[in-house]
Amino acid sequence: MAVTGWYNDKEGKWRVDILSQHQECGNPSEVKRLKAQHFDQDNIVLKESFTPRLLGNMQPSRAFGDDALKLTKADKQSIELAGQVKFVGEESPFTKKTVPYIDPPFMDAEPEITIRKLRGNDNEKLKFLVIATDGSEDLPGTTPENSRGRCLFEDKNSAAHLIRNRLDGDGDKKVQEMILSLGGGAARSVRDDTSVM
Repeated sequence: MAVTGWYNDKEGKWRVDILSQHQECGNPSEVKRLKAQHFDQDNIVLKESFTPRLLGNMQPSRAFGDDALKLTKADKQSIELAGQVKFVGEESPFTKKTVPYIDPPFMDAEPEITIRKLRGNDNEKLKFLVIATDGSEDLPGTTPENSRGRCLFEDKNSAAHLIRNRLDGDGDKKVQEMILSLGGGAARSVRDDTSVM
């Protein structure tokens, strides 16, 4: 997800410009893109635990890494034959149901390219450009509905501010510290894949 934040000194107002869409299986345009690539596979997006996921596995539809969903069958067999790794059967980690691996690869890292002149309207100044990962989707300002009235800056660094606001606790620093100090599986369920630049 990428957004810019503009501030109009004269009017004392913020404007958020959304530069990219969510690249995940809850986004209808991403689902349409996936279905067009895999028209012979009805179950390319499955709901697991009330969440749309690529083959029941991943929420993101594009990502770096996650090779198991990017390799062709021939690539997987070559790697297995070379003795480098033994791939587990194609199953959802959530339901342990077998996922048909009909027409790989399923995921890619193809970027969404947006070209914008970084000049605002009259009296506007660019205050931040944020590039965030899928774990940061609930950040204030990533959708027009979320961005209204949510520009209260406590931090000089925009990335730190957005991460702090992404944490639960409605600004309660003790709750945020507790969330940041979680370890193991609890940490993964609360702050997995959360990066902001």
